[in-house]
Amino acid sequence: HNVTVFEAFMYLHHPQTQTARRLVEEGALGQLQTIQSWFHFYLPPERAENVRLRAELTGGCLWDVGVYPNSLAITMALPEQPRSVYASQLVGETGVDVAMRSQIHFTGGVVAQISSGFRTPFREGAYLVGDAGVLWIPEPWKPGLQGDTTMILTRRDGSSEEIVTPAVDPYLCEVQAMEACLLDGAPPVAPLQRSRTFLRSALAQYASAASGQAVLI
Repeated sequence: HNVTVFEAFMYLHHPQTQTARRLVEEGALGQLQTIQSWFHFYLPPERAENVRLRAELTGGCLWDVGVYPNSLAITMALPEQPRSVYASQLVGETGVDVAMRSQIHFTGGVVAQISSGFRTPFREGAYLVGDAGVLWIPEPWKPGLQGDTTMILTRRDGSSEEIVTPAVDPYLCEVQAMEACLLDGAPPVAPLQRSRTFLRSALAQYASAASGQAVLI
């Protein structure tokens, strides 16, 4: 029916994220070993009417902001797939998760440590750690909205390089990606098969946090 559907994470369509993925693919970090990423902000518990804190509307920090570190880890670990997850959560006064800490093990040995929450000051970031280099991404989730963004690549010999991505609206990048799919037949940046993997991983984190046990994905 000539319908195009893809995952709507704006940051995945931004040149900064695509540059990070290319560095992994080209071996600039060597063998990828660990991914660390996080997304937190403070949401006062007194704001119980906020949709993010309402259990009946499936609120919680994982669905709100934790899906960003989750999707980044899965994207950067490709072609490895998530194999198992262990997670712990802090449940707030309204019955939703206000902090989620997860460790994802991938099929080839990569381990991701990700977290999200509503109970700390705003903080975001990501590290991609390999045996030949480390990539630090200070602004992974909404790059380009406040100007140029910079990643720092540190190599094994101690040298470092700043990788600057010119300012571009990540939401515009998303629209342009859809345009390319519809008009030029370009493949989706984040196809539905990967969306399913994102979802399976998130659901496994909830299951693990509830049971206190590791969960296979």
